[in-house]
Amino acid sequence: MTLLYILITLAIGFIAGYLYKGNRMNSAPQFSEADIQKGREAVQERIERRKERIMELARKQGRITNDEAEDLFCISDNTARNYLNELEHEGKLTQHGETGRGVYYTPTNY
Repeated sequence: MTLLYILITLAIGFIAGYLYKGNRMNSAPQFSEADIQKGREAVQERIERRKERIMELARKQGRITNDEAEDLFCISDNTARNYLNELEHEGKLTQHGETGRGVYYTPTNY
């Protein structure tokens, strides 16, 4: 009899879990196109503010390295490299060196 109660309880638990999971999956929040666009604009604004702060530090010191950009915002090596490469392609920074620890960037008008 106890085994029967355990099996019935397990069956009810599995059915309830399945139904709960199914309802949660279908009730995911839907974002409007305006909300998505606002989010993209916020991210782009944050990127631009960070790039401007990188430029301020580069002007102040006369140069900046990838490690300094990483430390400035506590970001990954790749993200810092992306910011520095974008600034270089925009003509705001000049890269000195090819690869490794010896690479640094100077402001173009410095």
